[in-house]
Amino acid sequence: MYVSMFVRNCICMFFYQYVCIHVSKYTAFLFFVKGCSLCLYVSMFVLIRIILYLDKLFCFVYTFKKEVGVKKFIFIFILCFSYVVSGSNSIFEVSFNFDVNGKQRWDVKGFLLGEHVDSEMENDVENWLTPSLQFGVPATKNLILGIGAKYQLPRKLNGLDGFFSFIPIYFFAKGIFSDSEYFCPYIIGQLGYNHFVGDSDYKGVAILTGKYYYGLGLGLILLSHLQFGVLYSVNAGSYHLDYTDINLNANIVYSKISFLFGFTQ
Repeated sequence: MYVSMFVRNCICMFFYQYVCIHVSKYTAFLFFVKGCSLCLYVSMFVLIRIILYLDKLFCFVYTFKKEVGVKKFIFIFILCFSYVVSGSNSIFEVSFNFDVNGKQRWDVKGFLLGEHVDSEMENDVENWLTPSLQFGVPATKNLILGIGAKYQLPRKLNGLDGFFSFIPIYFFAKGIFSDSEYFCPYIIGQLGYNHFVGDSDYKGVAILTGKYYYGLGLGLILLSHLQFGVLYSVNAGSYHLDYTDINLNANIVYSKISFLFGFTQ
């Protein structure tokens, strides 16, 4: 039964991507598959559309093609996605995160015009929005396990030109502390990988590579469907510049606090 469900979902995911990319740039036809929730497939389609269209998932995979650990992570993520959206008790959430108090820290090492460089710098990041989608299944009465993805709307460092964005995909665990339909507190932990992009003003001719992502937060679910929360999260990436007499490598860490509002089903 689980094998057939997995095969069915793989076919649906491929078909939806084909319709979306090759038939129309802006619209797509969604078909109901017996035994699956239509709203879950619509949400799954939107998630795939966001990742593929806005930030080119294939480029993301190519960036990490030499990192076996990340390839395994992506493969496991896809399998879990198929399992989650097939479940009769599947839960999906749509949230909008307002990111504040952002800090981006650079740890730079290398050589600049023959001189050794070993320095750190930190810049404030402008406040901006991050939409997110999460899919989960109840592991126990008070624990939800699942997967999610976020798309940070491009933002820049305060006082500097150039925009950057992290696009994490991650696993999450969500602990529920009440059975009430009207007032339900929770805590959540997220762990995954980022895709890291920047425009030419931000990176120049350097290469950006994504690394790990994690987040910890708490919140409330009101009236069974409205969700409010606060989340501390960290996106990590790397910067590599090799140009004539310049060879620089930097580890980049972007930390922030997010206030979120969303809907859960």
